[in-house]
Formats: sequence, C-alpha cells, structure tokens
Amino acid sequence: MDVFVFDVSVAWPDEDRYYQSSVRLAQHSDDGSADLVLKVLAYGLEYKGEQTFFTRQDFNPKEPELVVLDELGGMVSWVEIGQTSVARLTRASKRAGHVSLYSSESLSQLEEMLQSGRIANKDRLRIFHIDPDFIQAIAQLLSRRNEFGITRLGSTLYVVLDGKSFETEVSQRCIGFNGRLEYCESQREEASYTRSDSRRI
Repeated sequence: MDVFVFDVSVAWPDEDRYYQSSVRLAQHSDDGSADLVLKVLAYGLEYKGEQTFFTRQDFNPKEPELVVLDELGGMVSWVEIGQTSVARLTRASKRAGHVSLYSSESLSQLEEMLQSGRIANKDRLRIFHIDPDFIQAIAQLLSRRNEFGITRLGSTLYVVLDGKSFETEVSQRCIGFNGRLEYCESQREEASYTRSDSRRI
C-alpha cells in the first residue's frame, strides 16, 4: 500500500474561502491515481477546517469516506467520492443535512444508478461531475508528495500541479423528476447571469 501526501491550497473567491492544508492518502489495490485526484479535489472543495477529514482507510458501508463535522462533533456533511449506491446515499441523507457526491462517471451512468431505487431526502444531495479526462491528465503527474493548488471561479475549476495548469468546468447537479439529473438552481442562475452578461458585452 502506497501513501501519498498532498499539500493542498485552495482559493475560492466566490465563497471568500482561502486556506492551506495537508492530507495523507493511502492508495489501496483497487485505487488508481485518478481516484486519488478525485479524493483530493473533494477534500479541497469541501474543506471546513480541522473538522474535515477522511474517516476510513478500509471500506465501511455505514460510514462516509469524507466527513465534515460541527464544533460539537455532529455531522454537517457526508461526502461520497467515486462509485456509490442508492443505499449509501439514502443512509447519508438520513444522517447529514448536506450530502455531496464527487464523480467522474458519465451522467448516464449516474442516472442509471440513481434510478435503481428511491433516495430519501434527495433535496439534500448535490452531485459534482468532473471531466474524467481532466482527472486523468492530473493523475499522470502524481508523485509521493504533491503541491496541489485548487482555484474555483464560478463553475470553472483550475488545478496547478508541478507547475502545470489544468482547467475544466464543474457541473453541479440535483436529482429531478424520475431520478433525472438536473442543474441545481444555483448553477442555473449562474449560467443565466453569464449569458445575460455576455449579451451586454
């Protein structure tokens, strides 16, 4: 089992969030480099201080992989990364007020999974879809210790690793009618604003 260290810096001007943190991740036999990249992105974008941490090194179907706690130890956010199931998302929505899923699977694959059962409290779930080619390009540069810079401006995500820059759009989706994925209201408003602003130019 290999261990990778990520010195993460995050700039998210829209949320007035700027911070640095370091995280160690073990690469298990079923983990590829792309899985590690997705985990670090989820960690960086969900980070809320020392109350944000990975809870498990071995799979536990009853616990989140990444969790955000409040000052009293209560669960604020349950974060799923990569492949998951309706059962896990339902458990998550019953235990946390906010549930995030970070995935690079195709939207059709995600919809197929979501339509395989009923998710309780689906309004608590936000799905962040990240381009798998973007993930893979970053994964090819990973070393045992990594300086990992993340910047988010609107729906655009920038990563700097080893002096090389990468850019992609983050699609934020919610579960709509019959398990179909729809843009969340916040991202729909953002897209509308961008189109309006472009017309003024």
